[in-house]
Amino acid sequence: MAKNKERKTNVSGNPKHSLDTNRSSNGSGGSNGSRSAATVRRLKMYNTRPKRDAKGKILKYDLQSKELPNSRIQPDRNWFGNTRVVNQKQLEFFREELQNRMSSNYNVILKEKKLPLSLLNDHQKQARVHLLDTEPFEDAFGPKKKRKRPKLLAADYESLLRKADTSQDVFEQKYGPAGSAEASEEDGTRDLVRHTMFEKGQSKRIWGELYKVTDSSDVVVQVSLLLKQEFVEEKERIIGVVENFQVRD
Repeated sequence: MAKNKERKTNVSGNPKHSLDTNRSSNGSGGSNGSRSAATVRRLKMYNTRPKRDAKGKILKYDLQSKELPNSRIQPDRNWFGNTRVVNQKQLEFFREELQNRMSSNYNVILKEKKLPLSLLNDHQKQARVHLLDTEPFEDAFGPKKKRKRPKLLAADYESLLRKADTSQDVFEQKYGPAGSAEASEEDGTRDLVRHTMFEKGQSKRIWGELYKVTDSSDVVVQVSLLLKQEFVEEKERIIGVVENFQVRD
């Protein structure tokens, strides 16, 4: 039988080929600018491939660890119990200790994010608004008041309505009645700039969709007076889609 020859390892420190890691690691390379051991290992890492069998199935990844971690969770009652639970006595004691520590300027709280400060702070004292301390009654009412009187256009709805009618009359006297624009369009003249916002929802496509929905509907809907459309009611009377369609004013 042939004897198995032992593979000799290169211990001389001189590399036998360009990808031999047995070389000097001093500096960035050799004396003649050759690769260092770290560079060779990095280049070998780029060409790592998983181990496959004859059928191409992956058996083992090249950089995969051989030691498998223990994926079993330790059985413990703490996993099913409450965490960070405190009773009222401990909470009151901790609140007093925290207040005593915070009263001194030489004490600093460590790990402040882990403390339940929302439970330790007294919300009843903080929720109280000291309005009379900032603005007493003497400064708000009476001869020594400092509050400025608000300037209102009207004291009630009747005066506001009269104010609106007066402003409307002034506008019509200055710019003419509201129907003058339509009359000018009949004459062939109109304003140079017309806002496109007033043309939204008036295209033929939208009206066509509205007529389609009206033609195919079999439900009578009660509409308030402010939302009534006369042309829709007239169309319902003409085509007779809805039976006994009556409009009540």
